[in-house]
Amino acid sequence: MKLMQASKEYKVVILHGYESNKRNSICERIVEPFDFCWYFNYLWAYDLEKKQNILFRVTQISEVEILDADWTENKRHRRQSFDVFGYNGHQTRHVRLRMSMRAKNGSCSWPRPSARNASRRPP
Repeated sequence: MKLMQASKEYKVVILHGYESNKRNSICERIVEPFDFCWYFNYLWAYDLEKKQNILFRVTQISEVEILDADWTENKRHRRQSFDVFGYNGHQTRHVRLRMSMRAKNGSCSWPRPSARNASRRPP
């Protein structure tokens, strides 16, 4: 796989025909690929144009071209954490979900401890 080779050799690549969901377009991105996640389905890369780390879905890349250029921004390479909804970034936001009893009981298999049910034994 060209992306793995470029990452191991610290090379810059062009992602040809990248289908961007945010832009709703197909574009080319010049990046420094530095890590993979979720069973190699996603690529962490530093976008040299945007000057930020971006998570790319590998299936949305048509072709990869390895350039002769070596990485120049490796000190800026940073993986970011994800929340349960798949969003990533450094900023943390707390959310409160309002769910029906059916949704709550169907989606949670573990009880959240609280003062009210801390002493209760499971049935």
